[in-house]
Amino acid sequence: MKIIGINGSPRGEDSRMKRLIDAVLSGAQENGAEIEITNLIDRDCKV
Repeated sequence: MKIIGINGSPRGEDSRMKRLIDAVLSGAQENGAEIEITNLIDRDCKV
C-alpha cells in the first residue's frame, strides 16, 4: 500500500502539520506501507 501525506501549511517543513503527518506516516511505514510526503508550498500550484 502507498500512502501520500499532503502538507498544505504555508510553513512547509517547519509546520506543526508536517510533524503530525510525519508521526502518522511513520506508524504506517512501520506496518509495511510505502510513504511519500508532499509540501504544497514547494509546488508551483496555480489558483
